[in-house]
Amino acid sequence: MAIAYLITGDEIYLRGIKKWMRALCSYPNWASNEDLGAAHILFGMSICYDWLYDKFTLEERALYKKKITKHANIFYKLLVKGKKWWARAYLQNHNYTNVMALAVAGLALYGEVKEAKTWIEVAKENFKQVLYWLSPDGSTHEGIGYWSGSLRSLLAYFMAFAPVYGLDEIKNSSFFQKTAYYRLYMSLPDFRDNVNYADSPYLDWNGPGYILRCLASIFNDGHAQWLAEKIEFARGKKARYSWLDLLWYNENIKPVPPDDLPTYAYFDNLGIFVDRTSWSPNGIWVFFKAGPPLGKFAFSKGYYKGAGHVHPDEGNFLLWAYGKWLIVDNGYSLLKSTVNHNVFLFNGYGQLGEGRMWFNERAVKKYNGYAQIKYIDFKDEYKYIIADLTKIYSPEARLKKWLRTWIFLPKGYLIIKDDIEMKNSGYAESFLHLGRGYVTKTNYGFLYKDYNVGFKLYEVYDKSDKVIIEPTFFIGKRNKKNNNSRFTLHFIYNRSNISSILLFKVFHGKEEGKLV
Repeated sequence: MAIAYLITGDEIYLRGIKKWMRALCSYPNWASNEDLGAAHILFGMSICYDWLYDKFTLEERALYKKKITKHANIFYKLLVKGKKWWARAYLQNHNYTNVMALAVAGLALYGEVKEAKTWIEVAKENFKQVLYWLSPDGSTHEGIGYWSGSLRSLLAYFMAFAPVYGLDEIKNSSFFQKTAYYRLYMSLPDFRDNVNYADSPYLDWNGPGYILRCLASIFNDGHAQWLAEKIEFARGKKARYSWLDLLWYNENIKPVPPDDLPTYAYFDNLGIFVDRTSWSPNGIWVFFKAGPPLGKFAFSKGYYKGAGHVHPDEGNFLLWAYGKWLIVDNGYSLLKSTVNHNVFLFNGYGQLGEGRMWFNERAVKKYNGYAQIKYIDFKDEYKYIIADLTKIYSPEARLKKWLRTWIFLPKGYLIIKDDIEMKNSGYAESFLHLGRGYVTKTNYGFLYKDYNVGFKLYEVYDKSDKVIIEPTFFIGKRNKKNNNSRFTLHFIYNRSNISSILLFKVFHGKEEGKLV
């Protein structure tokens, strides 16, 4: 309402602002007073107080200032004393939002409240730490949903203080330099949806138009400007706009389509690889992930805080083709579980970090758990990855070795080779979670089809002992409807040494009749 009033001058907006601000001042608590709910209110109150200062009476200013001061001091004490989990979680979106709100309150009340300077100083120190820990490849372990929430708060902080500090901190940050391109490659070919690894939906919770426009302006980046417009156009009525679009849009940045960029990208800190057959919406898109849960940099420093939205999904792969999901992930989950992903269980045990609502980073730390990509070879004719997933599993899995080789050929072939050894006799299970089509057993393996799109699956070597076609049920799925219209291929290996090869041939339209 504040920006609407400043643009139009219509008093109806000013009356509405005063009504809401007075109501908020009457509440003894803002949510818990200690986390996101209070932070969002504090940010909004502070912005309105600053922008409309001259429009408020002395009595109104005093009322608003008192309430803003109270809640800013609460966040200040929580931050400096480290009493809340987010206070030292420099890789977590709650930290960014809560501390940003504290800093903006400091700006709004600077010169009026003696504590304001201290709020600003501690926030500045916090964001120095954040810049240090952010993934140097521009990616995030929290998924695209929280990427948008994190970037909203991070940019709100740095842009608010740009007149004071400038933007060199952002411009010199490897994360900020690369993060618009991370968002580009995490877009599906239709640019409507994004990949939903970790706790993420298919559509950003925030923007991402204004986020990308801000990055475009900071870095004079036509690709980011193009992506903002492309996503909004693709989403139509579901596009999410913000008052920040008005503030952060730079009309001098001309949109540049990504035709001059490679179709693939490798984000080496988190071990994420994506490729597409072209920048056309009618093509094939693939995803592979294998790395330490919080990234190689954090792992190298022994830093584990802020992993709550991570999933036990190292070695996971996804497949989208010609407008359809063929091999899927579970998205946001309220119980992190290995079986929700296209990976293995060994002797009934999954990856470190599973079994709780929020990813158990302590288990990963206790056993020094990690996954890593050992070899890559990216050429126009193929993309070749070998990942070592041995150390990301719990000791109870009794796993001695698991190497997963992932090969993608742009003509629609995907090869998965798994070399597995267990420490003693045992069994293994792997899962392949499918889209909304149907799967049938055939003389060559399996046929998956969603109208005129699908794939043929061949167990080329070292076949499983049993394959069960079962309804997909994602454990802890946030959407109560779950995925009853989907199916999962459940492979069972009653042995301790496995050297299996799966071959997928994606087809579209009349290509179904063509055999490998």
